[in-house]
Amino acid sequence: MSETSEVLSGGLMRLLAGNFALLFKARYLSWQEVAEQQGDLRAVVRQDHRDLNESVDALARMIVGLGRRIPPSYHELVQGSSFSEKLLATSVHEMIREIAEDHRQAITDIDLLMAVLPSNIHVGDLLRNLRVCHTTSLQSLLLILASDRSSLPN
Repeated sequence: MSETSEVLSGGLMRLLAGNFALLFKARYLSWQEVAEQQGDLRAVVRQDHRDLNESVDALARMIVGLGRRIPPSYHELVQGSSFSEKLLATSVHEMIREIAEDHRQAITDIDLLMAVLPSNIHVGDLLRNLRVCHTTSLQSLLLILASDRSSLPN
């Protein structure tokens, strides 16, 4: 594997690990508190889940296409993430804040990878699409956090 392919596959693996950990956190939030709710929070969490699920699949296909093996267990995979695999918060407000921070970190990771890679149209498109998804989720979560906290369950 060339040095460029190694950097690319390593960066994509880091993004895969982070997206997978974030997908689990979004699911956990949905299972714990949001499943009963209507409105903006539920819609944002559902969209976030769909986007993350699609991004995990796209990243995995790209990594395998580069000839790299994906770890077979969740634990092994998320060790390569740039943020914690555990949702440390206990209130819904804090869970949303933590997930928003993870989206912010994912955007940073994408920007760093795009900055060090030579232009590759296929990978660039994937990374730009991922960045848009993370930015949209981050903005939506920040709007929810800025709204009346009393409307969020504890």
